[in-house]
Amino acid sequence: MALLLISDYEMALRLLLACILGGVVGWEREKIHKPAGLRTHILVALGAALVTIVSMFAFTSFDYANKDPGRIAANIVTGIGFLGAGTIMREGTSVKGLTTAASIWVVAAIGMAVATGMYYSSLITTFLVFLTLDGFFEKLLFRNQQLLKVCIANEFKLTEIGEVFEKNGITIKHVSVLPIKFSRNIPVEFRIRVPKDIDYFKILGEIVAIDGVTMEESMPLYRR
Repeated sequence: MALLLISDYEMALRLLLACILGGVVGWEREKIHKPAGLRTHILVALGAALVTIVSMFAFTSFDYANKDPGRIAANIVTGIGFLGAGTIMREGTSVKGLTTAASIWVVAAIGMAVATGMYYSSLITTFLVFLTLDGFFEKLLFRNQQLLKVCIANEFKLTEIGEVFEKNGITIKHVSVLPIKFSRNIPVEFRIRVPKDIDYFKILGEIVAIDGVTMEESMPLYRR
């Protein structure tokens, strides 16, 4: 029983640490204007930590034969699922908010880990979550890769665009023909690898100069 008792000071430190770690993740979401930001993540981590502490220590004086301290904490996972679902929005064929929903879920887990005294695991998890949300791993995997969207008048323009890429030493990693929406032009999405010594904007100019080709969007492949 003594192992299950901690001081009020220790409880306060755990709640404070949960706020800090949740705030680190929330700050990353806040700076790129996601629907769940700093305050939401802090409250999720703090609430998860408090509920876990309550489930661990609040009922130690009760003598129940089937007492299960983890029963209350287990319901945090279910409750956070409903909260995370509120950040998911569908716009046409795309779905947004999945990453933010996942960050809310993992912040709750971090709060639970802090509340149980797993400080090292919670710190490491927060660090890895921050790197993931900041695009660190995507930058490593998709280094020097660009996502280019163009509209072409006909399929023969693909050959001309391919010739521009080949002439400039650009590797085409993937090509997707997207659904036609408002005009007869065919939207096409290229995933390309651009060498560092290549003037990418000059290449975009060559592509736009092709008759029957208009550029829609160009961005680094990794997204947050």
